[in-house]
Amino acid sequence: MNMRLRDAHMDSEATFEDEIMNEVPKTPAVDSEFPTYATIYKEYIQRGFYSDQINYLFSKFPRRNFHFIISEQMKDGTWDRKAMYDFLGVKDVELEVPKHDVNSATDEQKKEPMKPETRQCLQDVFKPYNEELFKMLGIQNPWKY
Repeated sequence: MNMRLRDAHMDSEATFEDEIMNEVPKTPAVDSEFPTYATIYKEYIQRGFYSDQINYLFSKFPRRNFHFIISEQMKDGTWDRKAMYDFLGVKDVELEVPKHDVNSATDEQKKEPMKPETRQCLQDVFKPYNEELFKMLGIQNPWKY
């Protein structure tokens, strides 16, 4: 997460749902006049439009300069380590990646679970961007809706 966003919202009394639902009307799926990735400062939802961000990078640098790894595949061990080493031009070595939860929260920091209607709203907003992302990358979408 962008640290400026985190700091700006950490002291807020607003819930996750409040923050997200405040942004939904500003998304391209709802507003056809929504600015492009390069023209505005992003909030929570827009930061997740990875296809827009990657398209912007592709407009500046050749596609061959990028190698993408899906974090869920790293976590479950299904990522192609050899392809990454080949891309980097380094020797293939076995890595032991320690498991730890970097997003753990203390009991007093924990929030209530996401409401089903919020989850559905987010899935609806992100679905076309995620489909575009995985098509662009030539990767099967690991996220199930």
